[in-house]
Amino acid sequence: ALRLEQEDYLQNQLALLDDLEALNAVGTDPAGMAQKWTGLDSTRVLQWLLGFIRIMARTRLTAEQAPEENRLQQRLQRLGQGVDLLQLLEWYDIVLRNYRAVTGPFNLNQQGLLEEVIVYWQTLAQPVQRR
Repeated sequence: ALRLEQEDYLQNQLALLDDLEALNAVGTDPAGMAQKWTGLDSTRVLQWLLGFIRIMARTRLTAEQAPEENRLQQRLQRLGQGVDLLQLLEWYDIVLRNYRAVTGPFNLNQQGLLEEVIVYWQTLAQPVQRR
């Protein structure tokens, strides 16, 4: 049971990473993606994003290469290469603030908080010529 849970956990993380890569495409619907992420559990999605951003920032700061067997880290490294480090850290702040809002005592619109995270990523991940 533990192995199946861990595999599901990894599969959901990979699906989230697929979504981040898909959000780089013009015309991806932030509201639809936020609805999908809400179904995965907003708290967990925001935790994963915080981890993803830490990996992207660390590899940018240290030029650390992801181990060949760690596909998740390799994909995050590639995804973060084209992103301005300062903006990546600003995105971290947005995700952290929204994580705190989702886990706080108030019943906030989780989809709206996820949409904010998604829209910021979309503007961050777009090539310079399309900004």
